[in-house]
Amino acid sequence: AQCYSILFAKEGNEAALETIRDVWMLEVESSVEDVIVENWPNSYESNYEVVEEYVKDQEYHPLVMGRLVAHEIELFMKDDGWNMEGADRDNPSSLSKESVKCTANCSPY
Repeated sequence: AQCYSILFAKEGNEAALETIRDVWMLEVESSVEDVIVENWPNSYESNYEVVEEYVKDQEYHPLVMGRLVAHEIELFMKDDGWNMEGADRDNPSSLSKESVKCTANCSPY
């Protein structure tokens, strides 16, 4: 539920968030903690041990784990080749570093 709530919040689906909160009675968050986002491994540096320590300190709470998974899913979807945002975007893998025009799958999902 926590993972879904973050993905719903990203797409602006407030009705789904309300259902999770009202029907399932879960206090879900609509975003991922900064400590996870700022210390997640990327191509430049990695402080994943900070994330591991944070999750451990939270006693691996299911909602914390859901936010961590949601962050991982969102990062994967941004670069999986399906253009989840449905827009032109910079292509970091391109040698030219130029913006790439959207020619297929241009509707956000």
